Amino acid sequence: MSDHHAALIADMVRFENGDVVPDQFDHAAHVRMAFAMTQSYSFDESLTRYVRGLQRLCALVGKPEKFNMTVTVAFLAAVGERCRDSGTRSWEEFAAANRDLFDRRFLGRWYTGDVLGSEIARKTFLLPAPFAGALRVEK
Repeated sequence: MSDHHAALIADMVRFENGDVVPDQFDHAAHVRMAFAMTQSYSFDESLTRYVRGLQRLCALVGKPEKFNMTVTVAFLAAVGERCRDSGTRSWEEFAAANRDLFDRRFLGRWYTGDVLGSEIARKTFLLPAPFAGALRVEK
């Protein structure tokens, strides 16, 4: 195991244990953690662990309402898909090949700001356009 990989695993353990410094957990750290999770676990296990870690982090800073399920699921899925499509590679290679994931507006391709900022998006995963609402059954 390389030193970089060992550091990534150690950071993932700290994240899952709630031992992160909130001010140091910026968007790039979110990307890195999503990468670590999707490389280490199945998608469903990654999602469970990532959600728990982010909810813990939001609670730690006294803002549990900041957690957003739609952003979390969509973003983790995008990272997981990129990992799968590119094969196993190092964090550095992944980051260099996927610079668009570091743009906080990444999900704007599929979601409006109003949707992502909604209360329901914070609580449940919403499908992106054009699927949003398409699965609703008329009563």
